[in-house]
Amino acid sequence: GEASRQLVNQNGNANGSAKRQRISQWWDRVAIYADGAEMSKLADCPHYVRGFTTNPSICRGAGISDYMGFCKSFLESLQKDHHDKPLSLEVFADDLPTMEKQALELASLGRNVFVKIPVTNTQGVSTCPLIERLSRAGVKINVTAVFTKQQIDDLANAFSPHKDGFSAIVSVFCGRISDAGEDPVEYAAYAKKVFACSPHVKILWASFREVRDVVKSIEGGCDIITIPPSNFGKLKNIGKDLGTYSLETVQMFYNDAKASGFTIPLGEASRQLVNQNGNANGSGEASRQLVNQNGNANGSAKRSEERRVGKECRSR
Repeated sequence: GEASRQLVNQNGNANGSAKRQRISQWWDRVAIYADGAEMSKLADCPHYVRGFTTNPSICRGAGISDYMGFCKSFLESLQKDHHDKPLSLEVFADDLPTMEKQALELASLGRNVFVKIPVTNTQGVSTCPLIERLSRAGVKINVTAVFTKQQIDDLANAFSPHKDGFSAIVSVFCGRISDAGEDPVEYAAYAKKVFACSPHVKILWASFREVRDVVKSIEGGCDIITIPPSNFGKLKNIGKDLGTYSLETVQMFYNDAKASGFTIPLGEASRQLVNQNGNANGSGEASRQLVNQNGNANGSAKRSEERRVGKECRSR
């Protein structure tokens, strides 16, 4: 009755509200870092962005040819607009000695620079010894391209605490782990457990794929998630009522079709349907044809069955 319906509605609304409230506080539960290389987009990042990352592939895609020039310009822009928020810049040498030299050059650009070191070189040689050495020397490190639990275990004791606290990032490539058919939340949670007693080390959800990644990064206990600026507009939908979202989507389709001037010319097929609907018994020409077709088909099948049975009886 009405009383039970009201109770169901109250509980449904309460549960939905609690869920939306829980999800809507995502910005307090995981830090958003902007991942990109286009300065115009990065300069206009929302207030909730707490850091920035880039890599050689992103820079190449943005048409950057002077890597160090870009790094310096990036830092100048941050100092002006984003108050020295963390910036991760990556080395690209393949041998460890040159990788170390590049790391020191990048670290010298500013105190907010985290140097991205791949977890191995292109030959699969671990960079852990280099990471330990740089961390002891006071270089802030972001270990990138972390995919396996073994790699996480190898990094467990690689980072030295620094006097200013937060000094290392472990970037678990959750998006690509998911692409491989594995559960990325499991790997993020594993990393968080390994570094549970290392408050100077933060776990980062890397290789963003969809807005749902924000929720999953929270489930995995990540401290940071990187997101390309092109996806920031979608973040406002986290926790949104799905019924409202459905209606807005239908309205979008309708408005776009109307604004584009699209038409579907109405011909014989639609006229037949109008005739059918206009006839109280559904006995328009199209429906009569359908009835006749079905009747003929059923009658033919019935007569065939009768002939078959007759033949069987005569043969006996």
